[in-house]
Amino acid sequence: MTSKELFQWDLTRRTIQLEDVEETLHSGETGDISSGYERICETIKDLDNARDKAVNTMLEEEVESLDSDKEWSQEQKQKINKFRDVRRQQKEKLASFEEKELQKRRRREQEQQRLFMEKQAKRAREQLMETEAAKLRQLKLEEVWMQKKLQRECESMQQNREDEARKSQVVKLQKYKITPFRGDQKDWLRFWNQFSVELDGSNIAEVSKFNYLLELVQEKQRTTSLNFHMHQRGTKRQKESCR
Repeated sequence: MTSKELFQWDLTRRTIQLEDVEETLHSGETGDISSGYERICETIKDLDNARDKAVNTMLEEEVESLDSDKEWSQEQKQKINKFRDVRRQQKEKLASFEEKELQKRRRREQEQQRLFMEKQAKRAREQLMETEAAKLRQLKLEEVWMQKKLQRECESMQQNREDEARKSQVVKLQKYKITPFRGDQKDWLRFWNQFSVELDGSNIAEVSKFNYLLELVQEKQRTTSLNFHMHQRGTKRQKESCR
């Protein structure tokens, strides 16, 4: 069998195999297409080598003319180009798969990034809410503390005012050393001046002043003293009203 016949036999065999390789283009399986791409690359390489070998043999043996050898070589090259077309389709298919996979990876990465950002934003919002809640609790505690403090201060001030009021109202008789009036008209001026300074000018109630006066004046002189006291009080009120 000559070199040309061997090449034709090999080309026919591999053409039949090419149909199986072409079917992988429609399978949609990346692995099948990748495997078929490797096989057809090897097939094209083997066919090119076989064609070159046959041409060299034909030139050495001078079976036909040089032009005939070149023509035959071009014809076989065209037949081999069919394999190259299938290889190109496989390459484009693989590139398409790779692009789709790349896009899928990018979408997954973008989705993961989006979920991560959402998680971070949610955590930031939760932390902000926790901080604001802590501040609000602190403000409420401070407000309650201030209210209690003000309440204590108000109660203390009220208590002090009540104590001062009680102190100003309470008059103990033993504090005043007034010699009672016993009926001596000469002693009346002394008694009345002392009573006016010690009791009549104090902040105690008028009724209390009157009761002290009754206790400090002997029974026989009470009527006269009381009339004089009432006259003095009336005169004093008149003077104050005139002012």
